[in-house]
Amino acid sequence: MCWGGSQWHSTFATTQRRHAYDLRGWRYAFVPSFNYKLGPILFKECDKISHITCPLDARMATYINVIVIWIGFVVTMLVAHYLRGRYAFAGLCNWGMSVVNAFGGHLMPWLFQGYNPGAFQSLFMFAFGVFAITRPSVQFAAACVLNGVLFHVIAFFVGMNLVFKYHFPAEVVALLGFLCSTAMPLGFARLCAPDDPDDYEKMSSDSEDEEGTP
Repeated sequence: MCWGGSQWHSTFATTQRRHAYDLRGWRYAFVPSFNYKLGPILFKECDKISHITCPLDARMATYINVIVIWIGFVVTMLVAHYLRGRYAFAGLCNWGMSVVNAFGGHLMPWLFQGYNPGAFQSLFMFAFGVFAITRPSVQFAAACVLNGVLFHVIAFFVGMNLVFKYHFPAEVVALLGFLCSTAMPLGFARLCAPDDPDDYEKMSSDSEDEEGTP
């Protein structure tokens, strides 16, 4: 089935101002690209439902991006700022999610299936994410990656299967995404952050000193 036409336009018209243009200049190309390439591999139900709206439609894509990134990540940083101590590392745990997303959701499919929307920027997101999460310690970086893997398993795979197989409302994906982008990284930070929570502040201070050195 063709991606173009009135059916595609009516389905994804509400995704304007999100995903915008990809490297090729295609507008709002991520959702249909994911549905036709990676989606059917992860969710066999899409062969029966529709590759236009399964597993992602405009509402689901909005839940995943707005609830997780714009709300969940912000709430995590606000709570981390308030609680301080080990919780200051929670933002890095969410960077672990970004690393897993960039690698598994974009870069690997680019290697095996060809270019997908978001793959080019994922090169930079992955590189910076690895740099950020490895600064405290390699062990903590592993915890950040585990946080990212669990996020995708719980919020996306489990959430989508609850919707497809057990007819839960789509909002369950939004709820799981919010919890996995707030409570889970805060929990990982509490359990896995370095023993000295001032280490990250020291690294930040060292970076500022180096930038100010003539």
